[in-house]
Amino acid sequence: MTSAAIHAVQLLGAGVLAGAVDSAGGITSLISYPALLAVGIAPLPATVTNSVALVACWPGSAVGSQP
Repeated sequence: MTSAAIHAVQLLGAGVLAGAVDSAGGITSLISYPALLAVGIAPLPATVTNSVALVACWPGSAVGSQP
Protein backbone atom coordinates (compact mmCIF):
# COMPACT_ATOMS: atom_id res chain seq x y z
CA MET A 1 0.00 0.00 0.00
CA THR A 2 1.28 3.46 -0.82
CA SER A 3 1.58 6.26 1.68
CA ALA A 4 -1.32 8.13 0.06
CA ALA A 5 -3.55 5.06 0.33
CA ILE A 6 -2.65 4.58 3.98
CA HIS A 7 -3.45 8.24 4.69
CA ALA A 8 -6.77 7.91 2.87
CA VAL A 9 -7.70 4.89 4.98
CA GLN A 10 -6.68 6.72 8.17
CA LEU A 11 -8.76 9.76 7.23
CA LEU A 12 -11.73 7.57 6.32
CA GLY A 13 -11.56 5.91 9.73
CA ALA A 14 -11.24 9.27 11.47
CA GLY A 15 -14.21 10.56 9.47
CA VAL A 16 -16.39 7.63 10.51
CA LEU A 17 -15.36 8.06 14.14
CA ALA A 18 -15.95 11.83 13.98
CA GLY A 19 -19.40 11.24 12.50
CA ALA A 20 -20.24 8.85 15.33
CA VAL A 21 -19.10 11.40 17.90
CA ASP A 22 -21.12 14.12 16.17
CA SER A 23 -24.27 12.00 16.16
CA ALA A 24 -23.85 11.48 19.91
CA GLY A 25 -23.69 15.23 20.47
CA GLY A 26 -19.92 15.52 20.72
CA ILE A 27 -17.48 17.87 19.13
CA THR A 28 -16.35 16.41 15.83
CA SER A 29 -13.30 18.68 15.60
CA LEU A 30 -11.63 16.86 18.48
CA ILE A 31 -11.15 13.91 16.15
CA SER A 32 -11.11 15.30 12.63
CA TYR A 33 -8.65 18.18 13.07
CA PRO A 34 -5.86 16.16 14.74
CA ALA A 35 -6.35 13.42 12.13
CA LEU A 36 -5.83 15.94 9.33
CA LEU A 37 -2.66 17.20 11.01
CA ALA A 38 -1.42 13.65 11.65
CA VAL A 39 -1.41 12.77 7.96
CA GLY A 40 0.67 15.84 7.16
CA ILE A 41 -1.85 18.45 6.08
CA ALA A 42 -0.68 21.94 7.03
CA PRO A 43 -2.63 23.73 9.79
CA LEU A 44 -4.33 26.34 7.59
CA PRO A 45 -5.72 23.87 4.99
CA ALA A 46 -6.70 21.53 7.85
CA THR A 47 -8.62 24.34 9.53
CA VAL A 48 -10.41 25.24 6.30
CA THR A 49 -11.25 21.60 5.60
CA ASN A 50 -12.55 21.14 9.13
CA SER A 51 -14.66 24.30 8.90
CA VAL A 52 -16.22 23.19 5.60
CA ALA A 53 -17.03 19.82 7.15
CA LEU A 54 -18.70 21.52 10.13
CA VAL A 55 -20.87 23.64 7.82
CA ALA A 56 -21.93 20.46 6.03
CA CYS A 57 -23.05 18.95 9.37
CA TRP A 58 -25.36 21.83 10.34
CA PRO A 59 -28.37 20.85 8.19
CA GLY A 60 -28.35 17.30 9.51
CA SER A 61 -28.09 18.50 13.08
CA ALA A 62 -30.94 20.95 12.57
CA VAL A 63 -33.22 18.33 11.05
CA GLY A 64 -32.27 15.77 13.70
CA SER A 65 -33.05 18.12 16.58
CA GLN A 66 -36.64 18.78 15.51
CA PRO A 67 -39.32 17.02 17.55
